[in-house]
Amino acid sequence: LYQYHLHKKTFEEISEQLDLINRNGYYEFELNQLKSLKEKKSNYIYSNSSIITKCEELFSKIADDLATKGWAVADDFFSPEVVDDLFNEEQKLFHSGKFKQAGIGKGAEHKVNAEIRSDYVLWLDDENLSPLQQIFWNQMLDLKTFLNREFFLGLKEVEFHFAVYPAGSFYKKHVDQFKTNKDRQISCIYYLNDLVEGTG
Repeated sequence: LYQYHLHKKTFEEISEQLDLINRNGYYEFELNQLKSLKEKKSNYIYSNSSIITKCEELFSKIADDLATKGWAVADDFFSPEVVDDLFNEEQKLFHSGKFKQAGIGKGAEHKVNAEIRSDYVLWLDDENLSPLQQIFWNQMLDLKTFLNREFFLGLKEVEFHFAVYPAGSFYKKHVDQFKTNKDRQISCIYYLNDLVEGTG
């Protein structure tokens, strides 16, 4: 279903990334090339991975719920370890000023309006992801591939961001679609923090 590519990474970076991905619990890795890399001290690696049964079942449940209810909830989309690590990483990025105040609208119509939306966001760049963000990105791409196969959606592009809502901040009720662009077909929200009942 998916191939995982790493290029021009140091052995230490690759080891850290593979360790994090294995902790997610959804992938089996063929690590013979990693062992070979360690022996040769090379700066290149190509690793194939396959989605195991657990991930297929998770995606199938999401697809079934979307087909019957129009929405789906997946509590175990990522392992608790990955969720905790992602939460801590994004908190550090937020407190170091990497997040920007969120806006509304697209392109020339984009603007910041704190009366409608007052959270802060960090848009992900697939050319500049941390190892943890790469886990998130790959899992979401796998879901896109699965949903394309099941529903013939023809989804080609994805965009993801992390959002932080300081105390008192909000995003007013809205339709998750731009007025001038109807390309967005599926929206996903994943909470890295624990939710208090009645919030979200």
